[in-house]
Amino acid sequence: MEKQEFIEGLQKSFVSLLPPEYADAKLQLREVHSSRGVYQGADIIRPDMDMRIMPVLNIDQMYEGMKDMDVTSAVNKAATIYKKHLGNSQDMMYDNQMNSIVNNISDYDFVKEHLCVTVCSEAGRDILENTPHIMEEDIPIIARIVVSRENEETASIVVTDQLLSSWNVEKETLFADAFENTAKIDPPHLVSMSDMLREMMGPEFPVEFDDSFGPRMFVFINDSKVNAAASIFIPGMMDKMAEEMGGDYVVIPSSTHELILVPDEGLDTPEDTLGIVDMVREVNATQVEPCDRIGDNAYHYDAKNKLFEQVNDYVARLEKSEEFTPETEENLTQETPAKSMKM
Repeated sequence: MEKQEFIEGLQKSFVSLLPPEYADAKLQLREVHSSRGVYQGADIIRPDMDMRIMPVLNIDQMYEGMKDMDVTSAVNKAATIYKKHLGNSQDMMYDNQMNSIVNNISDYDFVKEHLCVTVCSEAGRDILENTPHIMEEDIPIIARIVVSRENEETASIVVTDQLLSSWNVEKETLFADAFENTAKIDPPHLVSMSDMLREMMGPEFPVEFDDSFGPRMFVFINDSKVNAAASIFIPGMMDKMAEEMGGDYVVIPSSTHELILVPDEGLDTPEDTLGIVDMVREVNATQVEPCDRIGDNAYHYDAKNKLFEQVNDYVARLEKSEEFTPETEENLTQETPAKSMKM
């Protein structure tokens, strides 16, 4: 099945497969610019509902999963998936919470209890022109309205300039509320890298990768395992992580969903620290989807000075300080043997 055949099939019969209340709805094709990238999508427009809170049909994603099917079967499956997002049974993703948000989308006092923060991925940054955001170094943070959570799936709506204006709320208030609510609804936590790999690999986990192998590494994640990276910027969170790990640390942006934190104790020289940037770039290029990619930089948190900065800036600052001279670098290199990065 060609993609154009699939699109024509959707235009011909998709709406007729939806519930009766969609009898007057229309399918409208458009290019969708989201925080995860650009894709071919479609709005299902009902005259009696606000388009801002309607689920968008991701045609690109659906076609990739259905291109080996015939057109009729693919359109039927697409309609089944879409109906699953409309809340027509107790088991479906868009439940009563979506109906509440639909009815109260203009009431900020209601909506703020459903706000969260996320990192806007590299692939989706063209939305920033019309989306309120804040920058942490070169990382853009946006706000979303959480529509539904089920298992490890989260559905949400990006807060646009239009929505923010309709609420008559300042951007600073929006993000203060979004950070506060994120900490409540999906609090982040640390998991050691070895424990996470042990859980994932089971009996195949290499015995030599225990907590005594190389420098410690931690995964910064939340219970939903979705969009945890932005939670590191919750006020006080960086200091909390420093307390748990015993000092300053490097932040590796593995994806928008999780971060890897490496305590300074595991990095013997500036070269070790700068080498992390090369590792991030290599992993991004080979293993991270653009829709989940934060960027090619690594970062450092200095708990004493309450300073979050790019690794390159941290190393430059360190080399200029009295605490780190060429002589101390030479001594440190001689006294401490090189360590392998622990998994």
